[in-house]
Amino acid sequence: MTPAYEADLTAQIIMAEIIRAITRLGGDPKSLPESPSQDDLLALLRQNGADRYLIGTVASWKDTMDDEEVLDDLQRLNEGRLYFNHIIANREDMTA
Repeated sequence: MTPAYEADLTAQIIMAEIIRAITRLGGDPKSLPESPSQDDLLALLRQNGADRYLIGTVASWKDTMDDEEVLDDLQRLNEGRLYFNHIIANREDMTA
């Protein structure tokens, strides 16, 4: 597979995960334009009550996160798994 093909395939899978999230929130992905922009996706997610983690993940796509990170986070969120795998600090760490 060429890198361009892999990137296109990953983008399609990411879009499918975003559509899955919209549907899980009770939204209608059919209301999106044929080729939705990131702003279109974010607007529909917000309208349907997406949490800040989902909004942040979609907003970071093609910006501060690479495709693999975005896909991993979307799959984790869609499967109801915790967003963070571990706690880096807790209150006890901060008071020591």
